[in-house]
Amino acid sequence: MNRHVILLDESHNFRNDKANRYLALDTMIQLNRGRGRDGEHKKIILLSATPINNDLHDLANQVRLFTQSRPDYFREAGIGDFNAYFRRARRMVKKEDISAGVALFNLLEEVMVRNTRPYIRAAYPNATIRGKPVAFPNRRLHTVEYNLGATVGGLYDEIVAAIDSLSLAPYKLEAYKKKSAIKDEEQHKFEEGREEGLVGIFKTRFLKRLESSIEAFRLSLRRALTFEETYKDYLLDRKVVSSKDFQKAIRFVARDEEDDITAGSMADELDAVAEAKAYIESLPTVDLNQYELRKLTHDVEADVKLLKSLYERTEGLAANDGKLERLKELLAGDLKGKKVLIFSTFKDTTRYLHKRLTGDAKFLKAAGNPAIRRIDSGNHPNERGHIIAQFAPVASGLSGPPEQEINILISTDVLSEGQNLQDCGLIINYDLTWNPIRLVQRNGRIDRIGSPHTEIGIYNLFPEAELEALLHLIERLTDRISTIDDLGLLDSSVLGEVVHPRTFNTLRRIRAEDGAVLDEEEARAELAGPEMLLKQLKDLLNRDGASTLTALPNGIHSGLRREKCYGMFFYFQAPRSSGEGKRHFWRYSDAKGHEIKENRYEIAQLISCLPDEPRYMGDQDVFVLQDKVIDHILAADREAEARAAAPTAVDPIQQTVSEEIKDAIRRRSVDREKAKTCISFLGQPMGRALHVKLKTANENWKASKDDATLVEEVASLSEQFGKQRSDGGGVKRLCREDLELICFEYVSG
Repeated sequence: MNRHVILLDESHNFRNDKANRYLALDTMIQLNRGRGRDGEHKKIILLSATPINNDLHDLANQVRLFTQSRPDYFREAGIGDFNAYFRRARRMVKKEDISAGVALFNLLEEVMVRNTRPYIRAAYPNATIRGKPVAFPNRRLHTVEYNLGATVGGLYDEIVAAIDSLSLAPYKLEAYKKKSAIKDEEQHKFEEGREEGLVGIFKTRFLKRLESSIEAFRLSLRRALTFEETYKDYLLDRKVVSSKDFQKAIRFVARDEEDDITAGSMADELDAVAEAKAYIESLPTVDLNQYELRKLTHDVEADVKLLKSLYERTEGLAANDGKLERLKELLAGDLKGKKVLIFSTFKDTTRYLHKRLTGDAKFLKAAGNPAIRRIDSGNHPNERGHIIAQFAPVASGLSGPPEQEINILISTDVLSEGQNLQDCGLIINYDLTWNPIRLVQRNGRIDRIGSPHTEIGIYNLFPEAELEALLHLIERLTDRISTIDDLGLLDSSVLGEVVHPRTFNTLRRIRAEDGAVLDEEEARAELAGPEMLLKQLKDLLNRDGASTLTALPNGIHSGLRREKCYGMFFYFQAPRSSGEGKRHFWRYSDAKGHEIKENRYEIAQLISCLPDEPRYMGDQDVFVLQDKVIDHILAADREAEARAAAPTAVDPIQQTVSEEIKDAIRRRSVDREKAKTCISFLGQPMGRALHVKLKTANENWKASKDDATLVEEVASLSEQFGKQRSDGGGVKRLCREDLELICFEYVSG
């Protein structure tokens, strides 16, 4: 792949660096040593309205696609270590509730161009498209309440208590290890903590699917029951497998989100058993003597008994589904005759709804005999396109016979992006949106430029009496998972499944039909960018002209009043190492607390003012504060230089393969020079895709012990993906003489 530019739409789909699609893209980018036909680095353009779906890891993984794993890629932007920068930003977001956009502003200024709805309204008030003024529909939230307790036949409290009491022993095997078998207490605590987090996520999923639909919940019960019964069979055969392979466990549990199993099908039941066996057998076996086998077996049997009881007792509940009846009332009442888009997080729920709605002749007649279809990940892409054209013929430009037009479309989030569906002006969220970004993405399908609707309606179903109890229970599970995460025991693949603490208040506000929550979540999803600052600069240039500004001498200063402030703002420039362009340094130095801020968003909020705001000069010692700022800038540059010069932290698989090749050199079983080239390659930063390829090569070597083949495989990877050493260097050390003071400002209360 020697293309110059790779353009990627909906890039948030590449937020998980362990997913196959991410690995395939990473391979494409890194091929040809990461360069295009012109020998320059490949240009990567990422498009997304919601680059962060849950955690800052989402954005970090996307940006790594073009940094190609170089931690000092943004050094001249003042970010000496990309990974440390994200870790610090993530702490700020979690601990101080600062938005991701603010915490990452200095990075986003370097990589992001954005045009938000508020910005378009402010910057282009008279904008037109094809002669028509650009207008956005008003958005209105509607709450539709139902009785969850009645829906589950009065068993709600009993079901919740049962879920809470599940041990889910197969996912926390470390908890059953004998004290005498624990060799490394720290590692034991680490694994135990990760497994405890996994159990919490599993229980949270049960509760989410219970609220979604009785069908989705029962399929989860059966899946878990099948798995634990299979696991018990292995225990009775005196076989124990470790749940240490965390990523496999996560992937297996995640399949529950998109479960295709249909109740009552023996063939599917056998498939579920086969899948459970395949997963269990993929895990490493362990020494039986290390575990409290009797306690482990007892807890698995208790889970089996509890799951079987719940599954049997909930069998007939779908016949009197209060939530479904509430949906029917809505579709046959206020929304009768209107085009409606119904969303659910779970494929099981969408299929259940489609079956129950299309199979109810009484409902269909009351609703005006609407044409109802569904879309989920099981539809072929061509079929999806056909359904979308029938549902939104005007927006898609593929109008057909009116009798074929779809009135009600039921979908999972496979339809929540990249589609123009503004023929429709109504959305129903059938289950609670535990990730508010989904609300933004779903709303974006119909809330688009060119919508014929002046107002769009967003209907949200809420359990009337049980909401607070459900929120408190999931909040308790989430708090525990968050505590485990704070200890560094979880990673991005898990965090995407955790409900953010802010979400609980967001759900309450949605229930209260607070429309402002959509604007806030949209802004949070879109991140904070510099476009408003740039607009102000553009207005200033248009008003006063560029020559007026460029004629101003360096070192000019002013002052303004700000409550509870006593400090100074400084702006320095320095030449870039390439000789082209400038490096820019904004700093605010607090004269009392001695803190120095470098986040340009926070500084901009501090120093922004109206054109006629009175000038106020403080009495701060400008020379003392200036020296502190210069020392701060130079110290940060030295730290970045030291990080860049330090040996690069590489993935363990790189170290493992490197040691194996070194041993091969000592055994004289390989070409020495080629092996040395391989070792040099293995010491460089690498993307996730290369780690996977190295793991495969290592597994092949373990099976064959063929040193020569291992070296050839690594040499081939080096030829395709190896970076030139010059990539990491060339940044000139910053000196005091390089810093040129452009302006400064007193900021005083």
